[in-house]
Amino acid sequence: MWRLPTLTANGHPVPAEVQIDMKPFDASRYGIRGRVLYVEARVQF
Repeated sequence: MWRLPTLTANGHPVPAEVQIDMKPFDASRYGIRGRVLYVEARVQF
């Protein structure tokens, strides 16, 4: 199991629950939907 570094967007920390959601962004498990959720999470912050 690997850990994400603390993520920031526009200088604001990204909440831990979002970091967890973004963890599978290697796309091996979430595919297109995971990529879309990742981008949406980045845009919101």
